[in-house]
Amino acid sequence: MKTKIFSLLAALAVLTGLSACHSNSINIGPDGPGTGTASMRSMAVEVNNAENVISRAEVDLSDFIVQIFSADGQKVKQWRYAEMPEIFELPVGDYKVHVYSHEVQKAEWDHPYFVGDKEFSIATDEITEIGVVTCKLSNIKVTIRYSDELKKYMGDDCRVTVIANDEGRLVYEPAETRAGYFAAVEGSSTLVAEFKGTVGGYTETLRHTANDLAAGQHRIITFKLKNPNPSVDENGNIILEDIGIDYDVVDEDLNENVTVVEPTLPDDDRPGGEPDPGPGPDDPTPPTPESTIKITSDDVDFDAVNPIKNNVLIKIDAPEGIEHLQVSITTTNDNFSSAVSEFIPMSFDLAYPGDYNEAYLGFGFPTGNNVIGATHIDFDISQFVPLLGSFPGTHNFQISVTDAKSKQLIKTLTFNVAQ
Repeated sequence: MKTKIFSLLAALAVLTGLSACHSNSINIGPDGPGTGTASMRSMAVEVNNAENVISRAEVDLSDFIVQIFSADGQKVKQWRYAEMPEIFELPVGDYKVHVYSHEVQKAEWDHPYFVGDKEFSIATDEITEIGVVTCKLSNIKVTIRYSDELKKYMGDDCRVTVIANDEGRLVYEPAETRAGYFAAVEGSSTLVAEFKGTVGGYTETLRHTANDLAAGQHRIITFKLKNPNPSVDENGNIILEDIGIDYDVVDEDLNENVTVVEPTLPDDDRPGGEPDPGPGPDDPTPPTPESTIKITSDDVDFDAVNPIKNNVLIKIDAPEGIEHLQVSITTTNDNFSSAVSEFIPMSFDLAYPGDYNEAYLGFGFPTGNNVIGATHIDFDISQFVPLLGSFPGTHNFQISVTDAKSKQLIKTLTFNVAQ
C-alpha cells in the first residue's frame, strides 16, 4: 500500500509540471503493446432529451466536453467538441469516449445537462471509427403549470418553490414559462414543490413531495382548483367552502408518459380548515430531526484556516450508520485541480467509489463496505494534505455525511498555502 501511495505522489508531482505547461492530457509513451488510430471524423453526437432526439445540426455542441478514458478509468484525452482532432493515436486496448454538455449545477433555468458514453477498442495499426455517441438528459426537468380555472383567481403573490437534491432551489412566479433543471444527485431523490399565495382572496398553501426522482425525468406539476366550478358570492368571490387547490403530476421518461397518482390533501391540510403546522414560506422543506452525526478532529480546526500539516485525522461518528461519505474539493489553484483530476474526481462519494476505488485506497481513504453502515470512521487524509504544499492558494474540503435515516452533517476544512 505504501508503494502504491508513493507512486501516486510521484506521478502527481510530474503532473504539476505538465499542468504548468497547460497540458490537458497524459502523454502516452511508445513502450506499450503497439498503437492504433482513433478516428473522430465520423463521430457525431445526438442529443436525446427524453422527448425527442436532436441532431448536431439543431443544437450547438461547440462547448460540449469530449473525454477519452482507458479501461482502468484513467482519463487520457480531453477537448472541447469544437477543438477535437480528426484522428489521434492510442495504445492498443479498450477505451470509452465520454461526452457531456457542461458542468451541471444544482438548479438552473432552461439548461439541460446531457451525458453520453460509448466504448471502443484500439487494435494494432488499425483505424477505429468512433461513430455516433448519444447523449441523454441526465438531470431532472421540472415544469410548473396552472389550470385555466385557477389562473382566473390567482393573485400576483402566488409562487411555487421547488427544491431538489437537498440544495437546488428555483422559484416559479405566475408568468414563468421556463423549465427548471435540477442535478440528479446520488442518494438524494426527493423533490418538494410548494404552492403559496392568494387564491380567490384567501391564502392557500399546498405542498407536493416526490421521493422517486431519477435522471432523465421530466416532471410536469399542474396546480388546479379542487372544484373547477366554484360557487361565488354576490361580489363574484369564491365562497370559503369552495376554495382549495390540488395538483396533477405527469412524469415523462424515455418517451413514455406515466401519470403519478398523488393523494388528495384533506381540507384540514389547507387554509380554510385547521391551520397547517408545516414550515413557513421561507422553508418549504419538512423539518428534519436533529442530526446525531459528528465530524471532529484533534489535528485541524473546521472553523479556521489551517496551515499544511503532515498528520490530519478526521473522526466521523454516525450512530444510525453511514449511508454516504461525500467529499467535494475546491481550490483557487488551477494546477492543483488539473493534477488531482487525473487521479480522482474533485467530488466523490467514498461509499460508492466505482472505478476510482483503487485510487482512493492508494490515498488511504476508506471506501465501499468499510463506509456503508459504519458508525465510526477514522478518515485519515494524512497522505493527501501534504500535496497541497506545492500549490499556493486556498483549498477547501467539504465533508458531507448522510446516515441511514437521511440525516446529514456538512463541514468544510480549509487550508491555505502562501505564495
